[in-house]
Amino acid sequence: MENEFELTTEESGWMDVVHQLATSALSCGEVPIACVVVHNSTVVCEGKNATNATRNPTRHAELVAFDQLFSGKSQEEVDGCKSVLQESTLYVNCEPCIMCAAAIRNLGIPRVVFGCSNERFGGCGSVLSVHKNEQMEGRPFSVKISTEAGTEAVALLKEFYKQGNPNAPPGKRKREIADASK
Repeated sequence: MENEFELTTEESGWMDVVHQLATSALSCGEVPIACVVVHNSTVVCEGKNATNATRNPTRHAELVAFDQLFSGKSQEEVDGCKSVLQESTLYVNCEPCIMCAAAIRNLGIPRVVFGCSNERFGGCGSVLSVHKNEQMEGRPFSVKISTEAGTEAVALLKEFYKQGNPNAPPGKRKREIADASK
């Protein structure tokens, strides 16, 4: 994939924070994807997947983070938050899906750093290039991919799927399939 680079020391530090959040998500039975949004070396908001806990498939890490940032704020405060986002970087361990990439673009976040590609749903080049599509609304954003952070993200994802997703549709659960073959 294009844009694979070595991370700076600061970027690696933020990806370590993301990895810790993703590990926490895994320990709660969630798909281990997490993110932080950073502005001037300060975390503005963070999120980890909550799709299993809420049984809501839209509760991806990025959307959870944005909800955290905007929740309970007046319109004036939301507008202020949006201007901060337009000068921030989003760090996430897995390529944002098409839905999340569209949200990032609509919020005007200029830069995303991620670990592994998302070959099934990726919105930053794997499936669609939402981040740079000139026909889409919102501000295009740049992406930077880290092979090192990607290796850590893939290891967490493998661990999650090895243990089985209890919220997968009946018949699709790994443990059910394994039990049926005995």
